[in-house]
Amino acid sequence: MSLSPETVSKEITRVIASKLTDGHICHYKRCTIENLPVQIHKLHDKYYIVCPFIRPVPGLSSETLHEKIYSIYICKDTGKIHHCHANCDGERISNVHDCQVCCISGLQYESETVRSWEDNGRCVVSVSCDKSDPLKFSRHENGRVRSCGSFNVKRTQCVLSASTIITTLLFSKKRYDAEWNKYNDMVRDAEKAVNKYRRVREKAHKVKYHIHMASIWYRSMKRRQIDSDLIHRDKEEQEKIITRYTNELLAYQMLVLHHTVIGKASPSLFTFKTFAPACLYIMKNGLEMNGIYIIRRSHYLDGALPEANTLDLYDIHKPTFTACKNNIFKAIRESIEMGLQTPESLEQCVYKCKEILGK
Repeated sequence: MSLSPETVSKEITRVIASKLTDGHICHYKRCTIENLPVQIHKLHDKYYIVCPFIRPVPGLSSETLHEKIYSIYICKDTGKIHHCHANCDGERISNVHDCQVCCISGLQYESETVRSWEDNGRCVVSVSCDKSDPLKFSRHENGRVRSCGSFNVKRTQCVLSASTIITTLLFSKKRYDAEWNKYNDMVRDAEKAVNKYRRVREKAHKVKYHIHMASIWYRSMKRRQIDSDLIHRDKEEQEKIITRYTNELLAYQMLVLHHTVIGKASPSLFTFKTFAPACLYIMKNGLEMNGIYIIRRSHYLDGALPEANTLDLYDIHKPTFTACKNNIFKAIRESIEMGLQTPESLEQCVYKCKEILGK
């Protein structure tokens, strides 16, 4: 049996043996917290810990690497070790997505807290529990469960969430208003550029060429303009686009959660509300390794999605978006570097996930 993260954290604490940890409570505002790189190696049916505080045993190499642990953090001020998990001793705060964030590591956990008198200091309503049929979306009219496919409540929630996100980014009134405001800004910039050219020519007592002014206007207008046909679609075309990209988002999330090391160890890093917009922006250029697109490139999204620096307009938290995007890259890259997956196998996993979702 491999070493658990809790056992590893206790062993590192024993090796460090810092006396400054007595009575110390870590917090990101007071302490310097860093993620401690920890590896578990297996050699001759024995497991060994490799980290900056433990001298490695001779004979360990990349071939003996068994797994990496990402949930152990160290306080640089006192040497205190923190193993972050759903029930760790770190203080919790709520973020904008109603998730509980550990004040030591910064990791977030969704729907894993308990309401009590001590935490809140006041009476709160009981937490409602959904006790309805989990397969109510996969039954025929006669009540029998369909022989193939799984349309349970969780997946239906993901589908509705993906539909909302895609609609907001591409076809919502917010997006139309943002494009209209951007067009007005471009008109003002173009007028300023043309007026500047006119004033310079008049001051120098030179002839003003209308073809030059038209060229300046054209270049200013084309600099940030998108094709309006990409976002102005009728209802039927919008539904086709939403359905196509929703299925792809579900498939890519299944790929990361079930076929990568980080996805299996920390599924809370890839909640669908944060995963969906991050994956859509990855699809603008695609994720290619060794000539194989693990996440395909979409030319439509490359031209239709708004600029990433305007995501606040669409109620998407940019730091969380960037962190999730980096975690997707990291999960796929490390699974390939550790030899657990190849680009070809991940591509096949995507096809299988799409087949499962299509049933």
